[in-house]
Amino acid sequence: MPDHVIPRKGRRSRAHAVDDRSYSAEQVVEALGSRFVGEPSGDEQMLWCPVCEDPATSKSASASVNLADMRWWCYTRAEENDHRLSLGSVVRQFTSFDAAPTGQLSAPSARPIPALVPLPNQNKPYEWHDQMMAKYPERVEYLKTQRGLTVETIERFKLGWDGKRYMIPVRQGLGPWHNVRRYKPGGDPKMLNVKDHGTAALAFTETLSGNTLPVLVAEGEMDAMLAWQKAEGLYAVVTGTGGAGKVPDDLSKLAGREVFVYYDNDNAGHEGAETFARRALAAGVTAAHVLDVCELGVERGHVGGDLTVAFMSGATGSGVLAQMEKARERAADAADPIRAAVQVYFDNHADDARQSLIDDALDDDQVMALPPAGYVIDGWVPEGFFTNLYGAPGAKKTFVMLDMLRHIATGQPWHGHEVRQGAAVLFEGEGLAQLGARIDAWNVVHDPPRKPPIKYVSTPVNLTAPEGVARVVRTVMDVHERLGQPVVAVAFDPLVEYMSGDENAEGTELATRGLRALARVLEDLTGSPVAVLVGAHTNAAGERARGTDHPRMRSGAHIRVESLASDRVGLVQEKQKNGPLLAVQLDAEVVALPDGEASLVMRLHRQMSAAEYAAEKVTGERQHREQSRKLMLSEKQAEARAAIVPALLGAVSAEPGIALNKLKARARGNGKSSEYVEDVITELVESGQILREIEIGGRGSHRHFPGSGATDA
Repeated sequence: MPDHVIPRKGRRSRAHAVDDRSYSAEQVVEALGSRFVGEPSGDEQMLWCPVCEDPATSKSASASVNLADMRWWCYTRAEENDHRLSLGSVVRQFTSFDAAPTGQLSAPSARPIPALVPLPNQNKPYEWHDQMMAKYPERVEYLKTQRGLTVETIERFKLGWDGKRYMIPVRQGLGPWHNVRRYKPGGDPKMLNVKDHGTAALAFTETLSGNTLPVLVAEGEMDAMLAWQKAEGLYAVVTGTGGAGKVPDDLSKLAGREVFVYYDNDNAGHEGAETFARRALAAGVTAAHVLDVCELGVERGHVGGDLTVAFMSGATGSGVLAQMEKARERAADAADPIRAAVQVYFDNHADDARQSLIDDALDDDQVMALPPAGYVIDGWVPEGFFTNLYGAPGAKKTFVMLDMLRHIATGQPWHGHEVRQGAAVLFEGEGLAQLGARIDAWNVVHDPPRKPPIKYVSTPVNLTAPEGVARVVRTVMDVHERLGQPVVAVAFDPLVEYMSGDENAEGTELATRGLRALARVLEDLTGSPVAVLVGAHTNAAGERARGTDHPRMRSGAHIRVESLASDRVGLVQEKQKNGPLLAVQLDAEVVALPDGEASLVMRLHRQMSAAEYAAEKVTGERQHREQSRKLMLSEKQAEARAAIVPALLGAVSAEPGIALNKLKARARGNGKSSEYVEDVITELVESGQILREIEIGGRGSHRHFPGSGATDA
């Protein structure tokens, strides 16, 4: 079974995984290479099944071959006899299926990804939503009581009602709507698409924006929306609009993320989850885990039990996160290359008392007597760990880091948070000359009573090598001796300047090991906990920290720094090991210096929780979208009016005394309603461009004549 698939208790293994060592891996590749799909994951290679699939017509590849142990299987029709064939039989019998000529390998042709066509009327989802909220309270009540959704969630995803079905609009990120999933509880079918817009796609990808959170993949839209509602910022949520049986062709938005697939408790859900996990790995996710909704409280005998059942029965977002952590642990255990070596070592030293740590084991009273987890900046920078500050270029990460270090060194609270005073060392990889004006400006605003105990180092060191970490340790201890007070904070800006190797592979992984070791070794040698800070850039898309996810996983705090409106800087914690997630908005104030230069200093604007920060950000984005939509509508109305006015003025000039209904008919061909045209006529009457004679027969028979300034031009 592939490592990425987490087996469920009691499920059978896949059929026809038969050993056949009469063929080498090279021969298998030569015979079936043209049927391979994507890159191999370890020794596992996905391919179009040579028994039941034609690459030209099949929707997705369903077979897999292990080139190390010569085992293969097809996931689609595993129970049929003609699929219980040895790999050797497949090579012998099905080489004629696009087999590569001897001596060369033909790569499988890439399947084109269908384009997602925007809906012709982008306002319809908003109209359906407004209609449901205003006219169909019973439909809203169903979503609240039977599906567990709050009004906020209904508003967030613009759920609506068209008179027959619930409307669930779908788009990519914040792009145009490209489909509407039409949901009817108990209907047959339960879910429909807008005609000609049913291409399977990822829905709710906007929840991926601006974070590096793990991604929960739900089987359906209703499950996904409730999962997002329960997430409380712990994970992002997406779903595929093709249900369990159809994985979207384009999974590129999940590349570089860790995904957890939570499908329904039935055969379709189990098989669909495993298919999604394989396809996600081929699309570049860092890990794909298949999770079991029964571990969230769904009865194992409840066939079809889903995430909604789990959440309505009491499951929580933190419970989901706990299951994700367990899945990571299971995957790590399965892939750990030293596990067997540990077992051998234990067997060889089973009677060696020196290997036991029993004398180091503490009981309740001893643990409760330990000092609580500490901070160098309360709630923000934990002791004994490294804190990762990441943001896009120009987000003012270095300003923030210098601001933190100078508050620590002077003992002044950092924007309302107490600090542990002590010396600090900043390793600045982008040059020290840039810091002069910033230090001057900070001193002007904060007026420290004495020179802060900070040392700045521009000499490069390599945190991915033990000798580099040891050099930093010696430097910190020497700073302690020279300044006469302990160093409590060490910072590196940016991390990429203090590492070797590939930033997207082993380089970042080794650097984070070095940072964690640095904090622990300094505490062991000095007897006092030290905080390590590190600055890092975002990836090209600005969605997460650049490189691998190790800085988030191994850090004590993982903090995003971003530019906000009105020259503000936002800091929001995405991880805080020892406390609640916090956020703060700082004003980047320009400070003039005596020598004519100027620099920025951070001043507190507002403190809040990370959840409040995220909600405020979502609200701001929603308001921006609404303003853009209203502007677009006003522009369209202006265009329509510009077309209607000449037609109306021309009609009264050509036919003085024309009746209202007849006059409206002359302009309605411009695509506007009768009411809208009448409103424009009223405006022209009020401005004097059209004169109106009131007739007793009613307003439809009122007569209209050219007024002052009327023209048919």
